[in-house]
Amino acid sequence: FRAALVTGEVALAAMLLAGAALAIKSFARLSAVNLGFEAENVLTVDLARSKGGADAFYKGVLERLSALPQVQAAGVINFKPLYGGPAWGQDIVIEGRPPRALNDSIYAGHRSVSLGYFRALGIPLLKGRAFVAADDVKSVAVVSAAMAKRYWPGEDPVGKRFGVNCARGGCGWISVIGVVGDVKEDGATGEPVTAMYFLETWPEITLVIRAAGSPTNLIADVRNVIHSVDPDQPLGSIRSMQNIASEFVAPRRLTMLISGLFAGLALLLAMIGLYGVISYSVAQRNHELGIRMALGARKGDILRLIVAQGFRLAMAGIVVGMAGALALTRVLASILFGIRPNDP
Repeated sequence: FRAALVTGEVALAAMLLAGAALAIKSFARLSAVNLGFEAENVLTVDLARSKGGADAFYKGVLERLSALPQVQAAGVINFKPLYGGPAWGQDIVIEGRPPRALNDSIYAGHRSVSLGYFRALGIPLLKGRAFVAADDVKSVAVVSAAMAKRYWPGEDPVGKRFGVNCARGGCGWISVIGVVGDVKEDGATGEPVTAMYFLETWPEITLVIRAAGSPTNLIADVRNVIHSVDPDQPLGSIRSMQNIASEFVAPRRLTMLISGLFAGLALLLAMIGLYGVISYSVAQRNHELGIRMALGARKGDILRLIVAQGFRLAMAGIVVGMAGALALTRVLASILFGIRPNDP
């Protein structure tokens, strides 16, 4: 009965350790995923302009922020990466191609940005050029690599045109001037967004500021700059981009920590149980072991006899535990990322 208990303890520890190892490896791969932007040293500030004159207000804020020595780049966007909510998009029509059926629409996310946005978030320019101040918001756009690959496969999208909301009449044709890297707006497990970027501002935007050092050191300066443009302007959430990205993997991090804690506890209990059973067995066999030594058994022979007993219990538990782990990992499949449930 004692042997069965120890075998069960070892089996449980093996199962939990296998699950914990998968969770840790999965989290490591999730954390290594490139989101398409550089979150380090970036501060975000949510703003809503209720008085009107959004363009002039945000232009003034960006000019003063860019003049700060500790600011490397600053920009705005209507829906920041890892926004966590529904983002706006539009149906489009590709010039020179027949329109699709009503239930097979072509769709792209609409992102309104300022001149410094791509630099502030470290989103790379892959083809063409980025926006310049002279660009007309109604006639040019920068698209994501995912949009370029989907709607102009095997072609250079720079110079191509697409129409926005043409089904409503008055289709305005937009020329593609550049292609930027994909951004995973829904986190590491999501797909890159099919996005079109326009040089414009909305009343509700997010300031994105790249700092030379820790972004939290900029908070007081950012407040001062915004209130110097409009003393009555309320500020929304002020957070670092790294903190936002960390929150997106928080549930998986919690799973990893809990599974690792229980696995370590189970391993400790199995070690104590195995030690206790072997120790008790040796104490009960003192006379037998003494007789064996009196008849010529060496210390090595006695040691092998005792260790073999513990080894058999441990191996039995590991075999049962690995069989259970294969069943357990099927349950974990839904929370794993970048790793098979039966990974060796």
